[in-house]
Amino acid sequence: MTRTFIASITLCGIIVALSACKTDGGGGDDGGTPAQPIPEEELPDAEAATLCELFFDCSCESAEYPDEATCVDTRRSAFIDDQTAAQAAGLTYDAQCAGDSLALAQSAGCLPYIALDCDSYCAAYHGELGVGMPCTMPVQTQPTWSDCARGLWCLAGTCQDPCGAEAMLLGVGEACRDEMGQSLGDCDTDLWCDFQSNTCIALPGVGEPCYGGEICAAGAVCDYSSGDGLCIVAPGAGEPCTYVCAEELYCNGVDGAEGTCVPLPDAGQPCAQGACSAGNVCNDADLCEEQPAWVCATSPSP
Repeated sequence: MTRTFIASITLCGIIVALSACKTDGGGGDDGGTPAQPIPEEELPDAEAATLCELFFDCSCESAEYPDEATCVDTRRSAFIDDQTAAQAAGLTYDAQCAGDSLALAQSAGCLPYIALDCDSYCAAYHGELGVGMPCTMPVQTQPTWSDCARGLWCLAGTCQDPCGAEAMLLGVGEACRDEMGQSLGDCDTDLWCDFQSNTCIALPGVGEPCYGGEICAAGAVCDYSSGDGLCIVAPGAGEPCTYVCAEELYCNGVDGAEGTCVPLPDAGQPCAQGACSAGNVCNDADLCEEQPAWVCATSPSP
């Protein structure tokens, strides 16, 4: 059975979107041929060279990186500090995982994020603790490095298998937060983690009051025209609207006046109420531009 489990993580400093879908093979940039393992002493140089080359190839901007050589020096230094902390914590180095991670980065190029199947997930540094055991992340700048065993995550202080049964999305009534407010997992589609009961609840459908005054189930949107915040069927392209429309559309009415649902603007067009079409973001000049490459967000602090 295919499980849907999406999370934003960093892998060897790399931003990825992780989904629990079965893979056909292990590692590498083609999903079947493993990448070359990277010796531990070579990892800082390999990580810095790979990500800095992508950083400039993808036209990222950073005041701390005036050129590629400076980028490499800065990243290498920061990564050596991370590596030293991992070694001091007694974590085990996995040369194959490190190689797979950088091969994955190279294959993603300038995409907004990296897609990774959870069955192929592993961290460059790991421990030996099993599922359900309390864990720690000794290197805060590398949140996938922990004392959990290879392929496990340290989530909410516990080692978890992202592809195991416990990674299934939570159902109605199941606990999604502990008493300290820490996440216990993600609620299933059309469910929401209620911060009062700390359990997964069903989102309201058409005709029901919006949850929290703004959230409805899939296919419905919260309508504020009556002042009550009721869930209504999301109006489609060309249909009348007041505030809200279906996905990838916006209501062009001003200050609550009736308008029409029209497509969100693409790159190069003025933003529509701060929003743009999929794959684009609104910049400081109030213009839509392509979403930056994932590598542009990996700049370490000096």
